[in-house]
Amino acid sequence: MNEKYQCLYSDMLKDIARCEAMELPDAEWVTACFWVAHSYWERLKKNIDPDKFSSENEEIEFFRNVKPHFTAQIEYYTLLSEALLCVPLKKEGAISYWKSETNRFKRFCEKNKEFIEYYESGKRFKDSLFFLRRNASINYIPRSPVYDVDPEFCTSHDHLIRGFLAHKKYWEFCKSRIETA
Repeated sequence: MNEKYQCLYSDMLKDIARCEAMELPDAEWVTACFWVAHSYWERLKKNIDPDKFSSENEEIEFFRNVKPHFTAQIEYYTLLSEALLCVPLKKEGAISYWKSETNRFKRFCEKNKEFIEYYESGKRFKDSLFFLRRNASINYIPRSPVYDVDPEFCTSHDHLIRGFLAHKKYWEFCKSRIETA
């Protein structure tokens, strides 16, 4: 991520860390983190004119490496919020629940295997197809969450990076809950 966005992203992560460190019930700190991430995404959108990227490379960079890091935080706290509603109260049930939840990441990766392999390989030869808005095919854009409905800020594949990063972070959270149970 270039320096232009890194400062805002670092500030978001610091504010999220402060929320996570609060001695609040899980549902409350997760909600606080969600709103922090959401507010930073909105702030970023207000500071970007999507019609004035200086080049195709700048547009690709934004949709491949900037936007997904912001929106992944929102998706992660959404996943976490939903999961926390279902955790059994008994320790044995909770451990079993978190173990089963670790499979979400595996299922996401299996479903999107080809794209994730491309993304993680660092290859760039399909980036113009995946991350330029003019190439976005309606067939590849899923029903978007409420925080990501503006077509000026969507490509056909940025949501997959968002999902990959969010599910990976969620997988790590699930593993930590298993270890500390």
